[in-house]
Amino acid sequence: GSEGVVQSRSFPCCLACQLAAMPSTRKCASVCIFGLFAQSHAAVIGETTFTSDRLCSAAVDDRTCSPLGDSGSTLHKDHMLLTLKAATGKSVCTAEDNDPWRIGTFVECCSGMQKALGKWTGSDHSYRCRPSAAPTPTPSPGPALSQTSVTISGGQVKTNILEWNVYYQNKDTRAIAKTIAQKQKPDIIGLCELTTSMSEMATSLTSAIGKRFKAQPGRNGWQGYGTDIFYNDEKWKALEGGVSTPSCSSIGGQRAANWVVLQDRASGHILITGGIHLSYCRDGCNSLHECELGELYNHLEEMNQKYPNAPVVWMGDLNLNVGNSVVKNLLAGKIGGRGTFRVEDVAKTDRNTHTAGGSAIDHIFAEHMTVDLKQGEHGSTGQGVTGSWLSGADHFPIYSVLTFGR
Repeated sequence: GSEGVVQSRSFPCCLACQLAAMPSTRKCASVCIFGLFAQSHAAVIGETTFTSDRLCSAAVDDRTCSPLGDSGSTLHKDHMLLTLKAATGKSVCTAEDNDPWRIGTFVECCSGMQKALGKWTGSDHSYRCRPSAAPTPTPSPGPALSQTSVTISGGQVKTNILEWNVYYQNKDTRAIAKTIAQKQKPDIIGLCELTTSMSEMATSLTSAIGKRFKAQPGRNGWQGYGTDIFYNDEKWKALEGGVSTPSCSSIGGQRAANWVVLQDRASGHILITGGIHLSYCRDGCNSLHECELGELYNHLEEMNQKYPNAPVVWMGDLNLNVGNSVVKNLLAGKIGGRGTFRVEDVAKTDRNTHTAGGSAIDHIFAEHMTVDLKQGEHGSTGQGVTGSWLSGADHFPIYSVLTFGR
């Protein structure tokens, strides 16, 4: 049974009898928390906060105490937390600015805190307990974002949109453009991981496709891995656009959110486009992906309000297939707990888009019920062989032919 808790500023320790902790000997075990206030994991027992450098276990008759996770540890980390709670009769939680995963198992954040993913120290992303965001007050009526008046002559607009991750070390703009022009004649192109000159890429596209291409406005220097937009200037007029960097501690390099507003020169109809390249997380990182998507959607929603009749079509390498929960939420009009407009998968790619195989991880999405998709005019361009690179790229291009407007 518990012998209580001795609390001090530099050496708190508790002792609890663990009859089931060591099945072979049924010895009692001690649960010790050693620490200095200047170091690592902070926990709260009741109202007493302390910082611990080590949470470890040892048999009562063995005075050595090895850190949890070391080979000498005799108790499972989760079991140690239960032991600590049993010994004190109080709950354990993680205090502000400390990692709830510090001891190798999750310790809930204290009241008023929530886990947040970010780059807190060094270059790695990790979780910290941060104050919960205050409930968003109901805004008082005020002036809405001004809507932009445009002249529309009418008629349907047909557009061919292509997306391709060309690989960050690939500088061969001519090979990229030639590959695009071989199968398709897109008028809007989104390229991920493009790290070479935007103007040079536009020139190469113009030469290969035979139409005058321009780079999106607002792309003044590389700001991260996003989806850089190029458009046929003979068909489209760029009204505005930009690039921003999510403050999300992305993995594998900084990310970027691109957005562009294009107006069809013939009909006057407007299209909002853009995209992003999400971080790759082998074991999943929904919170990070939602953070990165949130940056993109901040701009798409703003443009959607400013141009209320314009459909939104965005694209990119998401490093996620359509069965992932983050993508499913996007289709349903959600980014985590945030509500937004619904989208449809208009590429509907039925093969791998990465040379290693698997499912499609590159996508083109359109705002729900705003565009028409013709059967057979979407998906893979048919270029690329699994196991081989395509014109210096480790991904394969996808496309979608869409119509909108009346």
